[in-house]
Amino acid sequence: MLKLQIGYIVIALLLSTAGVTVGAKAEVSKQITSDEVQKLISRAEDIHAQAKEKQNGWVMTNQLIADAVEVLRNGDPERAHTLALRAVKVATASMDQAIRESKSWMMRLPDHEAGK
Repeated sequence: MLKLQIGYIVIALLLSTAGVTVGAKAEVSKQITSDEVQKLISRAEDIHAQAKEKQNGWVMTNQLIADAVEVLRNGDPERAHTLALRAVKVATASMDQAIRESKSWMMRLPDHEAGK
């Protein structure tokens, strides 16, 4: 019985991440506009630029941004939105890593070099 309940929970989580509502009326999906996608692309570019300033911009961010721009130009704002969101997440992750790295690099030095 527990396995069955866990299975239902896993299925519900998978469906919810795919945008499917379980046990309730599905909401009408909002039409994604080009302006919304462009704002996400700009946000990804800004975060990526900040990460690059810290010497930590990830190469894949450029490709995701370029893909989002191309797909948007080709008239598919929904797919472009997905790519732009992914670009924002990747750029944010690279920035988070840069921040962590700026605080933790000294811990990897031998004790005499770290000022201990």
